[in-house]
Amino acid sequence: MSMMLMTVLLVLLAPLTAQCKYDRVCGRNLTNLSVELCTYPGMSHPCYRPFHIQDVTMSRRDFMGDICCRRHCSKKFLKSFCCFEQSCLESCYEEFRPRNFKFNDDSLEYDDNDPMIDKLALSLLLILVAVVSGANDSEITVTTTTQATQNTTEERKVRVCDKTAQFALFNLCQYPGEDSPCFTYDSPIFIKSLLHKVARACCSEKCTWKVFRSHCCFYNSCLNECYGYNLPNPLGDMIRPDRLFYYQRKNMTNIEIENFLFDPNRREVRKRNRRDFKQSLDF
Repeated sequence: MSMMLMTVLLVLLAPLTAQCKYDRVCGRNLTNLSVELCTYPGMSHPCYRPFHIQDVTMSRRDFMGDICCRRHCSKKFLKSFCCFEQSCLESCYEEFRPRNFKFNDDSLEYDDNDPMIDKLALSLLLILVAVVSGANDSEITVTTTTQATQNTTEERKVRVCDKTAQFALFNLCQYPGEDSPCFTYDSPIFIKSLLHKVARACCSEKCTWKVFRSHCCFYNSCLNECYGYNLPNPLGDMIRPDRLFYYQRKNMTNIEIENFLFDPNRREVRKRNRRDFKQSLDF
């Protein structure tokens, strides 16, 4: 009787034991496991909750690697980074958004980027951009209006589409004095996916500049990866309205944009090749 009871207990506790099993997992295996655990059933990409720790220079990827690769971690630990609450699902997956869905800045969390803690929204000059696109795709009229009161915590929602959305993303994520943007992930696959996602999301539904900035990364670790040397984090000074649409005024074509983004001579690409930085893929 006691043997049968022991067998039943082992069967019941097997799933819990598997969840709490501690293993060392690193690099691509860690990425794949995290993606598998945090991808909602039926969806094609993961959904993570906002990542906040005291050390703002450490990304979620670095934090997971520090715990799971240098030491040991369990599936339960990795699942703690997932978010399947309704607000997260609406932000991560279009299928969960109501027809009249509006972005909620406080809960915005995209699936395949490492969200930065938004300290930039404080005391920034707010800009309203209205875009009127003619029949010719290369002719785009941009109008900017400055908010009179800078103390407001509410950012204006704007509708930007296609190349205009891409230009806004490039300029907002471009560190002052540099000639290229710095995103949370710098792999070509991620950037191409990001371009289409932002252009689609901010055209079908108005979104705020916080949506664009959530894809930028100006932490020391990111700046070192993107530009090859340590740079100070100037917080509010890093986004300058006068640089907005700088590349649009140069009338860059889509091919020129891609060449600009994926130029093998960019310093961050050279640096990554030197370091053989193969594990820069998502989460």
